[in-house]
Amino acid sequence: MRQKLFCLWVVTAAIACAGLAAYLTAHYYFVLKGTLFTGGPCSDRGIFDCSSVAFSEAGSLWGLPIALYGLMLYLGVAILGLLALGSGEDLRRAALSLVCAVAACMTVYDAYLLWVMFFKIKAICIFCLATHALNLALLISLLVFLRPVRLGRFLSDGIGLFRFRIGAGGMGLAWLITGFALAMLTLGVGGGILTRGLILGDTDEMRAFFEHQLKQQTPVVTAKGDNPSKGATQPRIEIVKFSDFECPSCRRASRYLKLVQARYPNEVSITYKNFPLDSSCNAFVRNRVHLRACRLALMGECAFKQNRFWEYHDTVFRLGADSPVDKIEGELKKAGLNVIELKSCAEGREAWQALQSDVQEAAALAVDTTPTLIINGYHFQGDLPPWSLEILMQLLLEKKT
Repeated sequence: MRQKLFCLWVVTAAIACAGLAAYLTAHYYFVLKGTLFTGGPCSDRGIFDCSSVAFSEAGSLWGLPIALYGLMLYLGVAILGLLALGSGEDLRRAALSLVCAVAACMTVYDAYLLWVMFFKIKAICIFCLATHALNLALLISLLVFLRPVRLGRFLSDGIGLFRFRIGAGGMGLAWLITGFALAMLTLGVGGGILTRGLILGDTDEMRAFFEHQLKQQTPVVTAKGDNPSKGATQPRIEIVKFSDFECPSCRRASRYLKLVQARYPNEVSITYKNFPLDSSCNAFVRNRVHLRACRLALMGECAFKQNRFWEYHDTVFRLGADSPVDKIEGELKKAGLNVIELKSCAEGREAWQALQSDVQEAAALAVDTTPTLIINGYHFQGDLPPWSLEILMQLLLEKKT
């Protein structure tokens, strides 16, 4: 009974991990398409940011999400657990030894992903942590249950599964399982490729579009002024974003660029410059399109003086500029800003001059809408979704080699 209960635990843990992997696979494709998550544990708020983890270099392999491979492996583990549940002692031990080997391999990758999350992109995926915890619990419980005296015995137990026969002249049971697992992996990878194509469309066409854009443009030089910047200290790709805090497309673009930086932490830097679509502070627009844009831009300049610009940036864009002022100010306080000083500074001459410097530069570079991205000197307008930004980044990196 104890052994069957343990096998049932293995199956349950594998199914739970498969469910989490299925969710993370779907999340990856939504992120590539440009969907923003504003609620729940994967709401991309602060350090808890599933999207940045999914879009990082550790989140995919050969163009497909790591979670998809995990889904296939966990389904295979569930099948092995069911096999162990209905088998005799020798076959059970062989099946569970194979499960233990798979769990050990996944734990090694989990350790790598944890390093990426905590030390490289500084973002945490709650559902990833849940799979790591379940996988580690599975591995430890298997090691305790199997109690391998030495590595050679443990490996021989797992390999022994290949020697079991089915029927009179039958195939080794593990060979049958391996064939089924390979078929599942093929279907999973094929399905992943098909899903990527259906969701994202023709990536070759987008690549050709960017190649044409790069050939048609003469790169411009942006001013190396005193503006908020983050990312690589010696970047191969420099992104200057002319933006408006009240612009919905700018809000999406800020999120997408955060994903790009998570994927290319050592290659990309991002600089923020103001171009509010409000004629009261921007002489290069005709109307007051966004009535709060100037005030928010001035406060952003003051947040930069407090060395809290990116906290200000992320808070305002997360809440939306149409949120009540009291709510925005409350969240800014939580983010570590001195709101009283911020409001006082926004009335001063220094903040106004800094804003006008950005506006003048934007006009000189023929910027007339937001968001406008100057990427290595090339103009791009609009909130380019992550999958197209990834293509553009690859093209620009190729030009650098």
